[in-house]
Amino acid sequence: RAQFNPKGVPLPGEPRNFITDTSDIGLDLEFRIPFEGRANGFFLEDTIDFNFELADELDNGLIRINTENGFPMEIDLQVTFTDSLGVKIDSLFRSSDPDYQNGYGQLILAAPINQITGESIGISTNQTDIRISGDRLQQLTNGRKVIISARLSTAQAAQGKNIIFSPNNRLGISVGLKAGILIN
Repeated sequence: RAQFNPKGVPLPGEPRNFITDTSDIGLDLEFRIPFEGRANGFFLEDTIDFNFELADELDNGLIRINTENGFPMEIDLQVTFTDSLGVKIDSLFRSSDPDYQNGYGQLILAAPINQITGESIGISTNQTDIRISGDRLQQLTNGRKVIISARLSTAQAAQGKNIIFSPNNRLGISVGLKAGILIN
């Protein structure tokens, strides 16, 4: 939750909080473990530089993402490739993908939790395969930026139940690419 002017409307001459189209908001978080709480659809996004030059030699590909999650939180992900002006070229997950859900790929499943304490009691595993045609790979050569968008939700947040993050929680992600190579 965010609240602007929490003490009410400022008196004349006092600073007034406002946001414009050029404003930035920064957020630093520090959690002390164990940590208890819940989140439903918490959204994170970051942009990184991207350069994909080898697509001329690739025919098609398969990206395989394996995850092992000990956190009581699921993470849905979308990766969007853009040109240097920020115009979308392609997205990693498309509506035709079996793991696609509301704009995201259902990538990291929440660990099972103890229904009474809210602590994770195991590890969830997931394997996601994304097939990429040679044409899609060729389009990515125009990409200069990648926007990574993640939506996080804790187990049973929609029911108003808190979970507990502990120092024992772990997350493992491995990503591999299998590609067909064109040989002249």
